[in-house]
Amino acid sequence: MKVGLLTYHWVPNFGAQLQTLSTYKFLEKNECNPIIINWIPTDTKNYYNRCVEANQREKHSEFLKKHCSQTEEFSNMNDISSVLKNNGVTHLFIGSDSLFNISKPAYDFQKRRMNYPSSDHSFPNPFWGHGFEDIPHVGLSISSQNAKYTDFKNEVDTIGASLIKFNAITTRDVWTQSLVSYFTHGKIVPEVTPDPVFAFNANVSILQTKEEILKKYNLPEKYILFSFSLGRMRAKEEWLNQITGMFHKEGYTCVMLPKLDGGQMLNLDSAIPSPLSPLDWYYVIKYSSGYIGVLMHPIVVSLHNSVPCFSFDHYGTGPHFITKKSSSKIFDILNRANLLQCHFMTRNHLTFPPANKVFRCIMDFPKEKCAEFALAQQERCITNMNNLLQELTK
Repeated sequence: MKVGLLTYHWVPNFGAQLQTLSTYKFLEKNECNPIIINWIPTDTKNYYNRCVEANQREKHSEFLKKHCSQTEEFSNMNDISSVLKNNGVTHLFIGSDSLFNISKPAYDFQKRRMNYPSSDHSFPNPFWGHGFEDIPHVGLSISSQNAKYTDFKNEVDTIGASLIKFNAITTRDVWTQSLVSYFTHGKIVPEVTPDPVFAFNANVSILQTKEEILKKYNLPEKYILFSFSLGRMRAKEEWLNQITGMFHKEGYTCVMLPKLDGGQMLNLDSAIPSPLSPLDWYYVIKYSSGYIGVLMHPIVVSLHNSVPCFSFDHYGTGPHFITKKSSSKIFDILNRANLLQCHFMTRNHLTFPPANKVFRCIMDFPKEKCAEFALAQQERCITNMNNLLQELTK
């Protein structure tokens, strides 16, 4: 059979493409003849064209062309039925990633204008099963990026009707589990299953050695990666000087890992240059001595490889100015790993945690406990993929 893979495969985002490759290689190993459904909404593409440099976007495009088969590119979601037919697609894997991230138009008081959701953040769209109801399809560890799903109380039955047509759905976090349950009136309460990057080492046989990575990026044996965002919770120079001084005393080099859409430039010992391929990004983290910073997939890669990490978590939603921790996908993961000492919710604080606290979290990181968690996540991830494949072919 020919299985189409529908996800955020094309976006210039390291984690998005690594989860795509992990899922694609799983399907390939299981003789599913996978092909990526190359839906690229124009409005979303224009957003990334503004936010990410052209040479970095080209790295992501090259990555896909090298490792995955794709359909022709199309932007009109209504063309998906003919694209599937023309490419002989008989079954569909939808996910992983934040595919159920929907939002309402909202007024931006700071910019004094209305913000309208892009087509991939609106309902209906192909991520919700729109346009191919007659083709068997499953949802793989789908997330919702803490979407305010209760804003859609008038569309509950319509959205729920689309979800019920899935052969099976699993979600990546409890927030999205609640979203699916809400729209289906409790008829579907999905299992929470790991992101496919937790099975990257098992699914992907492409290997770069530590020696190759250290030589390529002129890195020492012991290095700590830092990556922060711009905005209110950027890392202050005094805080950075304190924590880097602590690492220097222990013989570590402090290195900046680039953030693609406008990260903070850090005055550290060195920086990983961009453009950077997704595979190099993965192995730079895998072979590091620790990661400190923002975003989810650096934490997933770290945990998958038992690399000490500390998350400055800016995800989540909530009333007023207080974020519900349960709505954050990073909190969900670290809570399951029993590693909440390595978690800091930036939206609920005005200042960073003390530098010595973050330093000690890296130095005292429970690697053995993390390795046990990572192995369990990998096994659950593979089991989930196998179960969904069985559901798809019933």
